[in-house]
Amino acid sequence: KRHNLIDLAGQKAPAFKSEDHLGEGVRELEELRGKPVVLFFWWEACGDCKMQAATFRRIVEKYAPKGVGFLAPTRFYGPVEERIEEKQKIEKAWKEVYALTDSVVVPISDEAMLRYGVSATPTFVFVNRKGLVTRYSPTRMTEERLSAAIEELLR
Repeated sequence: KRHNLIDLAGQKAPAFKSEDHLGEGVRELEELRGKPVVLFFWWEACGDCKMQAATFRRIVEKYAPKGVGFLAPTRFYGPVEERIEEKQKIEKAWKEVYALTDSVVVPISDEAMLRYGVSATPTFVFVNRKGLVTRYSPTRMTEERLSAAIEELLR
């Protein structure tokens, strides 16, 4: 994470493909080119991720109408034969804890998690309209810090 904190800022945001997803709409970062984008990497059983849920929901409600794109990538952690049950857990957590089922697509992508060096803690990546990473934050963020980072994207 520290490596990405230093190396990703100022670089083109790594593209990724999703193996599966929750929600309708854009599922890949490349489809949002030209828009400021916030990536929220999370895991359905992560306590810190769940503690971030209410703040993230308020941020999405505030900034999605202003043209900011949001994606919330996660991944499968269990064996292939348990993916149906694992996806149900992801869907349940996203619906009940985050309550953003209609406004934020959740790509399920090992590739995204690996390319961004994310483990099972909340990680935010901010991408400007040119597709460059402006900030990489591998921790929870307050509403004020999230707003400040997004306001920078909107300038």
